[in-house]
Amino acid sequence: DGLSGQHDKHRVLPSGAGSFEQIITFIKGLEARGMTVGIRSSVSRSGCDHLADFVAYIGENLSCNHVHLEPISNAMSAQTQIADVVSDEEHAFVTAFRAARKVGAKYGIEVYYSGARVTVSDSFCGASSGNMFMITTEGHVTSCNEVLYSKDKRSAIFHYGSWQSGKGFEIFDDRLSALSRLNGDEIRKCR
Repeated sequence: DGLSGQHDKHRVLPSGAGSFEQIITFIKGLEARGMTVGIRSSVSRSGCDHLADFVAYIGENLSCNHVHLEPISNAMSAQTQIADVVSDEEHAFVTAFRAARKVGAKYGIEVYYSGARVTVSDSFCGASSGNMFMITTEGHVTSCNEVLYSKDKRSAIFHYGSWQSGKGFEIFDDRLSALSRLNGDEIRKCR
């Protein structure tokens, strides 16, 4: 979720240490094995100040050519700020996103934000396609970034694998196959 100083504030290991170095090492390991990696980053207000530098870091240190940026939004403010629809936070993100996109272009990186999409699609996030590979803190592989814990009743749909220490990832083919047939219209929240 940004350079180490920003990322480590939000993505903390059980020991309390930040996880930036482990994430970068993991991405480099995937790339060394021929995997194509895209990065999805949640951008806080303070993260906006370093967004272009983050994309430059990716361009200089990784083979990643797709960076998906999403602002962390205050949902409560959307309910209470009827008169002031565009706040300083949103303006800061848009400004930072535009700058990061220019930097990305220099490195051949597509910098993406879902709110900037101008095409019509029947899928918003891609979770139901079975193409997303995200690892939860519990070691599960999930296709939905909202379904992170095994206690979530939706985990039976979106968790399609898990980390097996010493063995690597175990993928549950039946769940992955079911995900590939899932239509977001079938899920009330995704509709």
